[in-house]
Amino acid sequence: MAYNHKKEELIWRKKKEKEEALLRKLGFPEDKIRMLYDYDRDVFNCDRHYGENEDVTQEGFFNKHPVYDRIIIITIEDLLDQVEDKNLLFKLKKAKFRKKL
Repeated sequence: MAYNHKKEELIWRKKKEKEEALLRKLGFPEDKIRMLYDYDRDVFNCDRHYGENEDVTQEGFFNKHPVYDRIIIITIEDLLDQVEDKNLLFKLKKAKFRKKL
């Protein structure tokens, strides 16, 4: 579902109004309430920016495939470095490699 800025801002404003009413009731200083509002507004804007630009329903979002670095094997040692099975590696190291002419 796409991000709905108007709806999200309405929800945020209602929450902030309740919060500010409670802070005023508890005697919190007005300048601190304003600072808190400015900070929360910045956080909301960052979240809004993310929400508007991140659409997980876009075609292609789930079509990501892992990319592996290409391994270049030139020598036998390079090949042996890529073997992950310890038993196989041990047997390969014991084997005698002969260069065919």
